[in-house]
Amino acid sequence: AWQHWARGGPRDSTLPVTTLPAAHRIMWLAAAAVASVSLGASLNHWTDAAFPIGDASIVCFSLCAQWLMGRKKLESWLIWIAVDVLAVAVYALKGLHITAGLYGVFLILATFGFFSWRRALPRKLAPSPEGSSSASSSRPTADTSS
Repeated sequence: AWQHWARGGPRDSTLPVTTLPAAHRIMWLAAAAVASVSLGASLNHWTDAAFPIGDASIVCFSLCAQWLMGRKKLESWLIWIAVDVLAVAVYALKGLHITAGLYGVFLILATFGFFSWRRALPRKLAPSPEGSSSASSSRPTADTSS
C-alpha cells in the first residue's frame, strides 16, 4: 500500500488525489454495508457485543476507507467522517467516553483531511476563449499552492 501511495502515479510519481466514478461509490458502500450486516450478525450470534451492527459497521467501513485512502480517493475522507460520527455515538452509549472523545478528534482531523484533499484535486483546464481545443486537451495538474 505504501509503495502504491508513494509511487503509484504516472511514471512512478506520487499518486494524485482523485475521485471515484459514481458506480464505484455505490459498489464500495454496498460492499461495506453487506459486510457490516454479515459481521454484525456474526457478532450478535457468537458474542455478547452491546452494539453488534454498530461495531461491525465501524470495522467494515474503516477497512473500506483505509483501502480507498491508500489509493488517494477523496471519498475515503467522507467514509472516515461517517465512521467517526458513528464511533463517537457507539462509544458514548457504551460509556467509553475517552474513546468517544478520541474519535471526536479523529472526526475533526478527517474533516480537515477532506478539505485539504479536495483542494489538491487536479483542476481541468477550461477551454480557451477562442474555442481551441489545445487548452482542454492538456493534462490536468495538481494544485501545489498549499
